[in-house]
Amino acid sequence: MANKPTYKELVQKVKKLEQEAISREQAEEAFRKSEEKYRLLVKNLPSIVYQGHDDWSVEFFDSKIELLTGYSVDEFNLGRLKWKDIVLNEDIENSKEIFIRALKSNRSYIREYRIESKAGNIHWIQERGQIICDNTGKIVSNNMIWCKEYITSCCVYQVDRCACCTVYTITPCNR
Repeated sequence: MANKPTYKELVQKVKKLEQEAISREQAEEAFRKSEEKYRLLVKNLPSIVYQGHDDWSVEFFDSKIELLTGYSVDEFNLGRLKWKDIVLNEDIENSKEIFIRALKSNRSYIREYRIESKAGNIHWIQERGQIICDNTGKIVSNNMIWCKEYITSCCVYQVDRCACCTVYTITPCNR
């Protein structure tokens, strides 16, 4: 039979468990605050932020995509619609080439292409991305965070940098 713990040992174990519970609560609170800051940042960026994958599926972090495309965020996030489905066919090859060049170099890129919204409107998009790979070189996500910007009838005038991306303030002009 195993020896029963002494009263002192039980008290030490209880204190250790209490300390672990406090540490876990502190970590959960820190995570909650971090998540709130992240959501506030994404909400207030004048761009659309998402994570993309090598099969052109995407996960959007807010619903701003609906204003641009007419498609709900769930249509993309649940995999019913891939980004490639709305990129104009004649722009796909160039987009792929830019991505491949970035993959062979510093893994970041800027590319411009057109998409067709659900209503049939054509929008120019300027996309800035960073390709994320695992330690074997396999693509984990083709962009951990992308900022998509509407550039139809717009010119770039001001550049701001934040922790996750470069944000361009855009103003109308002749294109």
